[in-house]
Amino acid sequence: MLGIAASLWRDQAFGDFSKAALRRMQSLGIETDFEQLDFINAKSDPGIFFVEEINHAIEEKRKISFPYRMENEHRLVAPYATVFYKGFWYLIGFDEDRRDLRIFKLNRIDGKIARKGKSGSYEIPDGFSAEEYLKSNWREEAFQAKIAIRPDRAFDLRNRATFLEKDDEWEIHLLEYRSEESLVKDLLMFGDSVMVIDPPQIRQKVITRLTEVIND
Repeated sequence: MLGIAASLWRDQAFGDFSKAALRRMQSLGIETDFEQLDFINAKSDPGIFFVEEINHAIEEKRKISFPYRMENEHRLVAPYATVFYKGFWYLIGFDEDRRDLRIFKLNRIDGKIARKGKSGSYEIPDGFSAEEYLKSNWREEAFQAKIAIRPDRAFDLRNRATFLEKDDEWEIHLLEYRSEESLVKDLLMFGDSVMVIDPPQIRQKVITRLTEVIND
């Protein structure tokens, strides 16, 4: 049953909207490599549903306002770029209230995006690189998860993990991760070929997500 649920989850993660959004990015002159982009995570991150709206605002050089769950308040931002990085979509833009360049995780936008002001109301600095800015300002703590993998399965996870021990049915590995949500998405792709041993919150998230798919 978990294997079926994982298959359903994979199917739901693939849709036409994300490809349309990425083509829109290309039409705006934003470099996007369809072959190298991780489509599984790109399409499954809910933040993708804001990408096209933000890119319209970037094209028009119009500021945007949106409710942001992280600070539980509305933000007024001059958007510079949208970037897919480490399994999630991000907005890099100038926060008008804090008077500083900030990174916003798109799946934390908690409502509609509204375009504000006139077109051409700001300029993106010459030479600005969204990817370079994101990489140089990225801060995240590393954690470890103990997972069980069936023999000859889930080679992508196996190659990223450290082998610990095995029995007749499972091989135990230690896998480093930095984002719980990104790890859960990775684990879901392998269905009943993997099992989370520790930490318990990751195990519960995987079970909850699969149960939701089964009950839909």
